[in-house]
Amino acid sequence: MWAIEQKILGVLTDGGGGGAGLGGLSGSGSPEGAVTASPGQVYTDVSTGGFWNKVTGAGNTGWNQLVV
Repeated sequence: MWAIEQKILGVLTDGGGGGAGLGGLSGSGSPEGAVTASPGQVYTDVSTGGFWNKVTGAGNTGWNQLVV
């Protein structure tokens, strides 16, 4: 599963070909209330393999979990 998430994250962060992308973040635990980002950015929880998308706001809230 981790290889699939890495591939998805690679496509979202650099378009899969080294170009500019949305910007991917990672860490341990939920990003909600902890990770500041702009809408469109993605986050991978390396401790659980969870995958999140920032949908609203410019602060550290507004994250939506896509993969549990």
